[in-house]
Amino acid sequence: LGLFGGPGFNATVASFEQNYGMPAVVTGLVIAAEFLGAIGLVLGFFGRVAALGIAVVMVGTIQMFYLKAGFLTNWFSMQEQGHPLEFRILVLAAALVILIKGSGALSVDRMLGKKSER
Repeated sequence: LGLFGGPGFNATVASFEQNYGMPAVVTGLVIAAEFLGAIGLVLGFFGRVAALGIAVVMVGTIQMFYLKAGFLTNWFSMQEQGHPLEFRILVLAAALVILIKGSGALSVDRMLGKKSER
């Protein structure tokens, strides 16, 4: 969102539209999934919704950018052409686990669920 030297929301939307032909609405959803999804996953608040957003973003990025690069584990920290696919698969797998199992025992979701059961 531009807080730590990034380009900011408007510049990101313009860049995604210009470079990738992505509509502003889709770019806004990607930004929301990445920003709010990360917060939701850390806190365990709406964990399944957050994981779904992250999973959808990962599937989209894998399809758009990383399939053509393939598996490129960088063992020696050397700059290589393309980006590794493994990390995106790992994030997707973690998101799928949270989608299936839900948030952990110390999550906000579990705390709210226990209060509603009483």
